[in-house]
Amino acid sequence: MYDMSKNILEFHDNHVKLSESEKSKLREYKTLNLGRLKDGLVEINEDEDTDYQILLDYEQGSVSMSTLTQNDNKEYDIDIAVIFDEVNIPDDPAEARKIVEAALLKKCTNFSDPPTARTNAVTVWYKDGYHIDFAVYRQRTSFWGNTYFEHAGESWTERDPVEVKNWFTNEINNQSPKKLFGATVREGQMRRIVRLLKMFSKSRLTWSLPGGFILSALVAECYQPDYHREDVAFYNTMITIYNRLDRSTDVYNPVHTDQLLNHDDKTTKKIERLKKKLEQKLDKLSDLFEYGCDEKTARKAWKKFFDHSYWSAEVIVSEMNIAKSWFNSFSADGYRLDVDVDVFFRKNGNVRLPITHGIHYIPKKKWIMFRANHNIPQPYSIEWEVYNYGDEAEEAGDTHHKHEEHNSCIHWESTKYRGPHIMICSVKRSGRTVAREVVNIDIA
Repeated sequence: MYDMSKNILEFHDNHVKLSESEKSKLREYKTLNLGRLKDGLVEINEDEDTDYQILLDYEQGSVSMSTLTQNDNKEYDIDIAVIFDEVNIPDDPAEARKIVEAALLKKCTNFSDPPTARTNAVTVWYKDGYHIDFAVYRQRTSFWGNTYFEHAGESWTERDPVEVKNWFTNEINNQSPKKLFGATVREGQMRRIVRLLKMFSKSRLTWSLPGGFILSALVAECYQPDYHREDVAFYNTMITIYNRLDRSTDVYNPVHTDQLLNHDDKTTKKIERLKKKLEQKLDKLSDLFEYGCDEKTARKAWKKFFDHSYWSAEVIVSEMNIAKSWFNSFSADGYRLDVDVDVFFRKNGNVRLPITHGIHYIPKKKWIMFRANHNIPQPYSIEWEVYNYGDEAEEAGDTHHKHEEHNSCIHWESTKYRGPHIMICSVKRSGRTVAREVVNIDIA
């Protein structure tokens, strides 16, 4: 295999690993909002004569595990476990989350989207893509005097808020090559392999693959260390993961080994897609094993795998640009048509997301308002035609739909599917299209 170990490491350090400044910003948000939560609880206690208090708080998730990767959307999140005593928190887990939501609402003013109690956490959203997830726990004491924790999900479930971090840290320490035993690679190789796999899994806007915990569990199970080469360790681990998923796509919680992580069809499909993408893209690396492979050939091969500009000075042509070339914007007979795009948290809402179209991706689970501005006299009709690209739209059977408006220049679409999309606005008179505008939408 042609040696690109130094390049893989450089790619990881400069384009994959989250910078210390970004991590510091996330932790500043954590500290700020944890303070808001505590202050809000004080207000609730004073107003309602209650005694809600946070006993403990812990970082969770990819920030605590140091596996968060760079993301052009800045869709970074930080998970915080907040632990209450069982005697002063509602017995209904949904009500417990509502208490946290109410406390944050008292202090998180001027937010475009207010803090929201969801099934597993209470989320604070920031306009620039960051968000903070507060996972609510209660501390309990058993009959024998032992202390344990329960998480407020659909029901109270026993869970240690730091057990995943501790498991992962132990795996890194136990499995990664050590200089003491002759390794020349840097310490903590397995963590870098997790980050590289996470980077691969989000390398195409059209893909919808498993989340970080499942990817980390797969790496921990299938990791193939190499004491001297980063590229060999990554390649061999990817091959092992593919072979493992070819046998079974079931992935179990490495901490609670009887708990299936893909307990729903949606997650199972994401894992199946991961297997398929690995099969397709690992095949692109076959040139690395050919006699006479040089650095130029090797860089092209890794570019096909990661789809990142680091591996080549060539411009990567997006699927959207290719698709958009199939259609043409035009106007006839002196008519003019422009389409404005605004993004809202809710349909027909008045709280707009400050997203500049064409620069940032639009987040999922929001609403886009398209407004046709034109000088075409009545009578006319406006046809809105949507082309959706990506795994989620294909599996939902919603790759194309259209709608015709006769009395309105406004049309709403929800951001259901991750991937590139095209909106074609056509204004018609007497059955003839007299103006058309093609709009490029990227949803992440």
